[in-house]
This record gives sequence, C-alpha cells and structure tokens, in this order.
Amino acid sequence: MPLSPLSTSKPGAAASGKYLQLSEHFASRIHAGQLRSGERFPTFVQLQQQFGVTANTVNRALIDLEQKGLIVCEPRRGVFVADATPAVAKASSAAKGSTPFAMRGALIGLAGFGFRFSGRSSYWAALLEGVQEAATQRGSQLLLLDFESTTGWEKADGLLICDWAHQLTVPHVSSQIPCVSVLVPVPDMASVYVDDYAAARGATEHLLELGHRRIAYLHERPYTITARRLAGYKDALKAAGIAPQQQWRRRLPGIREFGNDFVKAGYEGMKRWLHGDWRETGCTALLCQNDETAVGAMTAIREAGLSTPSDVSVVGFDGMQIGTHISPRLTTIEMPLREIGARAIEMLSRQIEADEVMAEHQILNTRLRARESTATPPRH
Repeated sequence: MPLSPLSTSKPGAAASGKYLQLSEHFASRIHAGQLRSGERFPTFVQLQQQFGVTANTVNRALIDLEQKGLIVCEPRRGVFVADATPAVAKASSAAKGSTPFAMRGALIGLAGFGFRFSGRSSYWAALLEGVQEAATQRGSQLLLLDFESTTGWEKADGLLICDWAHQLTVPHVSSQIPCVSVLVPVPDMASVYVDDYAAARGATEHLLELGHRRIAYLHERPYTITARRLAGYKDALKAAGIAPQQQWRRRLPGIREFGNDFVKAGYEGMKRWLHGDWRETGCTALLCQNDETAVGAMTAIREAGLSTPSDVSVVGFDGMQIGTHISPRLTTIEMPLREIGARAIEMLSRQIEADEVMAEHQILNTRLRARESTATPPRH
C-alpha cells in the first residue's frame, strides 16, 4: 500500500493533535475506497518514518482507527483494513477477543552526566528516585542514553536531559521529540529547576546575618548551576558592602581524579587550602559546592586543629542525609530533588500524551536548614 505525506496545513490541525491528523488521513482514504477491506495496514516503523511522528502518535492513531471500526488486528498476522461496515468490524474484533492496541507506557530516555553517577552520589540518586517513582506510576520505562553519542535518541518517546548535557544532545535530537531539561533552565525547552542564584545568595546572607564578613567559597568549575550559585554568593556580599575577593574562592581539585567523590574532593581541596593561604584570607565562614564537599572540608578543618563552627562556620548545599549524620550537623540549602524528578516526568508525560512539544518552565523552592555547623564568628 503506497503511503502519502501527512498534510499539516489543515486549519486547526495543530490543535487537534498529530495522532488525530494521522487517523483522519487514513480514515478519509478508507472511506474514499483508496484502501480496500482486507488490505494490510502499514507497520509502526513505516508510519513513523513516512510521517515523521513518534511511536506514541502512531499508537494513538491506531487506537482511534480501531475504535471507529476501520482497522482490525489479527494476532500474529498484523493489522488490516476492516470490513467496510464498522459494526461488522467491531463484532469481528469482539468475537476474536482481541485487544490490539492497549495503551502502552512511554519509553523515556535519560541523558546526562548525573544519571551515570546515580549509584555513587546521593544527590543524583535522590533525583532519580523521583523520576523512577513517577515513571512507574505511569507505566513508563526508562532508558539510559549516552548523551555524548549521536545515535539512540530515536528509540525514546521523550527525553529527560540532565544538567548541562543539553548542549551536547540537542544537535542530535529531533525537534519533534518531547524533551524536559532537569536542573538547568533552557529557553526553548521545557525545564524543571530551582533558583540556584537565590539559594546561594540566601545561604551567604545567613552567614552575613550571623556577623561573618569574610566568607570563603569552595566550589567546582563555574558552569551552569555553579555559575549561578557563584553569582548569588558575590551579589550577597556586594549588597552587604563587601567586595568579594578572589583569594576567598578556591576551586575543588579535579572531580575525575576522585571518581566523582565530592567528600574526597572537599577534604583534599580544603586540606590544600589550609596548608596554603587560608589563614591569610581571614575567612571565618565557608560556603561549599554541596553537602558532600562540606563534610570533606569539615574533616580537613578538624585535622588542622580548628573547630566547626567555633573557628569556621560551614554551609553545604542540597540537603542530603549525610549532613544529619555528622557532628556538628550541617547547615544546608535543601533541594527538592525527588520532586524535581517527579515534576519532570509529569511535564514530559503531558507532552507525550498531547503529542506536542512545549516549552513550559517550573521553578521549585529551596529552603535554608540552619543547624549547628554555623554560628557567630570567633572574637579575636
């Protein structure tokens, strides 16, 4: 059976949904006698390739055609154009007890650096838990993709793109595939994230309110999320009439060197700083890249003969459980990571079900959790 391109010029076509356009296209051909009773229908792959639509669109179009009695599915044989009389086709289908097109769950691709390390980081594990729980509730399946690869994207009905990986994935992804950026706002893509700038500014302001005037920052290289947190840190100091000093900031040693272990990186980074020019900075407080970095830094501070918070107040980021299992307990910015993951699945599901790519954005709230690792600065 020859296939024809699907027209999208029909008024109101976009609003009706692509699957209805596809269904109406074949319904009109069947009613016009261009497709005869008993003729084999195109396969899923043929329909996807010919019309440039997702598997979900094809699935919904076939459901619609089957419900109208225009096609029937014969187990182990395939899909065929039904008898011209809809009632006959429906009766035939019911007699065979077939349910040819049960709505299946979407296949959701996970692309991003963080998803690779979900088993080694409580941060990424919490995010993935939210994703998995929401996906399971919808009967969806998850597929881990290599975000640095140019292939594999066509397998997914929708994509969750994590952190900065969108810069590598977007060139290889069809504009018709629904996508949601997780943690990082992308202008032309649906996104779920928090205001990292405001969160870091709030953490810095907490230390300023305690009386600290020289606040250090131990951070990763300034990319996307880190860059916004760094900006929040600097602007909080400036608003307090304090000029941020370059010597108050220190980059974490290479994460690859420590296998993405931020505890080790925080420990080694702070240890080197303490053996270097830390005393010259005069800093009485330390803001850290994340909670794991803070835990490592606090260990280095203790080994150097200093105390938290008596000598150095420490603030983490993300609100991980590790911060409640150390002494003193860690002051942190709590991130709703599980909720971010769940919201991302919800947003992606809406796009897949509507068969429409959307660019909506959701910003979730963070919370400062003040604990015993921060206090007023020491008196000299």
